[in-house]
Amino acid sequence: MIEYWPVHEEILPSHIYSLNALGVKPDVFLNSDSITIKGDLFSLYNQLELNLIAYPFKGIAKWKALANRINEEKYDLVIVNSFQTGGSDWALSLEAHKLCLVHSVLEFYNNRKTFESAVERDDVSLMCLGAASTTTLQNIISHACKRRKEIHSIYAAIFPDNQTSLDRRVCPTTCKGTRIAIVGGINYKNRNFSHLFQLAASHRDVVFDVVSGGQDFGKLQAEVRENALTGQFRFLSNDGSRTSYKDMFAAVQGSDYLITGFKSPCRYHEFSISSVINYAIGFRKPLVQDPITKMLYEIPGPIVHRGLEEILDLKEEDYSQALVARLEQAKSSSVQAYQRVLAKC
Repeated sequence: MIEYWPVHEEILPSHIYSLNALGVKPDVFLNSDSITIKGDLFSLYNQLELNLIAYPFKGIAKWKALANRINEEKYDLVIVNSFQTGGSDWALSLEAHKLCLVHSVLEFYNNRKTFESAVERDDVSLMCLGAASTTTLQNIISHACKRRKEIHSIYAAIFPDNQTSLDRRVCPTTCKGTRIAIVGGINYKNRNFSHLFQLAASHRDVVFDVVSGGQDFGKLQAEVRENALTGQFRFLSNDGSRTSYKDMFAAVQGSDYLITGFKSPCRYHEFSISSVINYAIGFRKPLVQDPITKMLYEIPGPIVHRGLEEILDLKEEDYSQALVARLEQAKSSSVQAYQRVLAKC
């Protein structure tokens, strides 16, 4: 299992969980910068079986050395995370059967040479995160390549099993109302934060914990100040830089709800998945969402039709049993997906 960029590594434990369930203990080559920037993700997991190798993906020599090492080990399967970005051609050069995890269907397709090679080759399997992007990629392949290729689908539910290690002081509860965590990249192209301001203004007992950074993090901070809502928006990071997984997990665990804030339509309805989906499923948190997101991802939680002002009582319904069932469904389907993948090796 390879994560050559220090991003998206939070989905790896769910994949490892599925492999462990099938009797496989993977070697995980993780970009060493990930541990430096965001801490040891795997310290939040007690029950996963893996061999973790922190690897410095810096310089052509390091990449060549790792390719030689992987080929000499004669692995049956190499799982490549974040396949659509730079490094994909290097991954395709490896000798073992490759399972390529596509996070952004559009970015993958726009890299046309790599896309066509991955689709045509029998030693390459493709996997998407969630049913929406899986269906989109299947449709693109059938039209662009005039062939059929199975696209495996998995919900990378983020469910740490070492919850006692989470620091409860992160984003402490200082309000008597509802805590809602904003998870996923802060960008105005795909998310509508003005609706959050409306909800905060009409529900003064609601507090938002912003646990992620992103390209528009500074803009969100400025608009929070302009709307005089600093008491209701708490930022885990002061400058939008990446925070540790331990702190992120603790903030999510302490929330009552997660919220998408997606525009409709947006890329998360067709081409990719937002980490808020994985966190909601894994942490068993109800998701405040639009009808399209509800239909696509089937996560229990309040549905917003025209604006967040429709939510009158966020604690009206108990979602706990449905959330437990949704997580178990995600785990089961992921194990089944890996059964199909391993059968090809």
